[in-house]
Amino acid sequence: NEAQVIPVDELDEDALTPESMFTIYEEGFKSRIREEKVEDGRKITVVDLYPLEPKEKDYTIVRLDIDEEKMRITRAVVIGKNGTLYSYTIHQFKPNGPLSEAEFEFNESDFPGVTVIE
Repeated sequence: NEAQVIPVDELDEDALTPESMFTIYEEGFKSRIREEKVEDGRKITVVDLYPLEPKEKDYTIVRLDIDEEKMRITRAVVIGKNGTLYSYTIHQFKPNGPLSEAEFEFNESDFPGVTVIE
């Protein structure tokens, strides 16, 4: 029950961000289809991405759930070498919409009981 808050400008170059998760598969990985499933009435293909240079990464696998009809990522899970698990779920996709910086800030009061590590 912890949240780690890291400013975007302090992230590693190869960190998975909301922006990069949509293009991460394009280079630097080998891929494998893990499974096909139906979730909430949608056909989902789960793809595991393995870094071509694993010693240079902090993670072992990036797992993408892809909605087959819309050809969009619905979830990205990063499995870290140290046992951490980062999960990003995309509930709604609106390309090129207006966003404020406040939408990307972690508000502790929205998550009572969570220990924040900065």
